[in-house]
Amino acid sequence: MEKEHIRTNQKNKKVKELHWKTQQWKFHFQSMDDELILADRLLDNQIFRPKTRNLFERKQEYKIRIKKI
Repeated sequence: MEKEHIRTNQKNKKVKELHWKTQQWKFHFQSMDDELILADRLLDNQIFRPKTRNLFERKQEYKIRIKKI
């Protein structure tokens, strides 16, 4: 009976650890998603100097890369 209790405790500990790690991954993915949304919005704004060479092409390339991510 004692061995079963120890095994159950070990399983519970592993499940809790897995849950914690999963929550950390979820948080990191949400943070990356927020950063990509911000970058996309910045690219849509007219905050860049209009006379910058190849500005439109570079902005479009960045937007395509963000969508792929």
